Formats: sequence, C-alpha cells, structure tokens
Amino acid sequence: MKNSLLILLIWSLSVSGTLAHNDTWNTGHATLPDGQRVEGQLNYNWKAEVLQVKLADGTVRAFSAGRISSFTYFDNEQDLLRKFCSIGFAGPDDTQRFVFMEECTTGKLSVYRRLRHSHELIKIARPSMFGTDREMTKDYDNFDYIVLDDNQVTDLQQFGTHLWPQMHDEFSKPLTEYMKVRQLDITSTVAKLMLINQYNYLKIKAERDVVADQEQAVPTEQAEPASAINSAQD
Repeated sequence: MKNSLLILLIWSLSVSGTLAHNDTWNTGHATLPDGQRVEGQLNYNWKAEVLQVKLADGTVRAFSAGRISSFTYFDNEQDLLRKFCSIGFAGPDDTQRFVFMEECTTGKLSVYRRLRHSHELIKIARPSMFGTDREMTKDYDNFDYIVLDDNQVTDLQQFGTHLWPQMHDEFSKPLTEYMKVRQLDITSTVAKLMLINQYNYLKIKAERDVVADQEQAVPTEQAEPASAINSAQD
C-alpha cells in the first residue's frame, strides 16, 4: 500500500512539474462560439488541454475546449503556424464532449490530431511523452489522429482498410509513384499523413483541370453560331 502511494505521489509530482514547465507564449488569436475574436499572447498546455490568452492589459483568460471554437498561433520554437479546432464527440446520454484537436491538413480528407494521454509510470516506452512540449510534439506517434471526409470520421489507424483503397482507386499511378520516389513505409504515421496530403493536392488539381477544360470549351461553342451565319450569307 505504501509503495503504491509513493508511486502515485512521484507520478503526480512529475506531471505537475511538466505542466508548470510549459510557460511559452506565442502571438495568436482565439475565436469564441459567438464569433468574437480574442487576440493576444497564447499559451496552450497540450497535456491539460487548456488555452490561456494574455490580453494587452496583462489579464490572462483560460479556456477549455467547450468555450472556444478555434484558435491559432505562430509557434516560434518550431517556426510554424498552428491551428486548432474544438471538435465535439458523442458521449453518453446524447451529450457532447469537446476536445481541442490540431489541424494537420485540410481538403477532401481533413486530418486532425490530439495528444495521446499516457499513463505510463516508466519512461522507457516513449520518453518523448514525458519531455518538453517541443520534444513531445515533434514525435508524430505521440498523437491520435482522425480523418474527416464530409461527415464521416475515420481513425487514421484504419488507413489501410478504410482510406487507402479509395485513394488508390482514384489516383493509383501518381500516388504509387509518390510512394516509390520517397520510399514511404505505408504503415508509418508520417507516410500516411504525406499520402493524404498528396491525395488532397491531386483532388484539387483534378478539379481545376476540369474547370479549365470547361472554360476552353466555351469559346468554341460560342463560335459555332457565327460560322453558321457566315455560311448562310454565302
């Protein structure tokens, strides 16, 4: 019993120390459910899933996922723009539970991710889960991913059975070549994300090509009546 309490105390102190360590503020803004935009310095605690916004007057406001629609900030440490959305998941008794998820890519297939909450007491399995935010967020396997296709939600772990067959049917040659050139391992998280991103690009390109073909066909169709008039005059 004493050993269990000691382990629990050590784990609690470890988590508390990690949460307190995240004191990085970045310029950004948050959007409330009513559309109001709150600008300032943002601090997002990945593990506690709490967003803090420091206003111009020094006031700090804290938000959970149920009180924010989205937020965006520029990550100075990793030199990239991060975008988050509050996404609701069905819970018991027809209730919804909102969580923050980071936008990875958008398009026909939009991908969002959320930090996987680890309950490991030993750091051997995945040390990055217990490091700084910088170390933690650089490891793609520290996250759970969902893929949105219209209103359908798919776990990225079902990529091989639910997503890849459709993607491959539509763009077999370019996606196969893309994989071959980059020597992608389709079972890895990074490869799956790269393939989805490339698929979205190919979808946009295909749609643009269709529009371009239609625009080129319009002048030809309009020229036919003029030719008919000239023939009648002759």
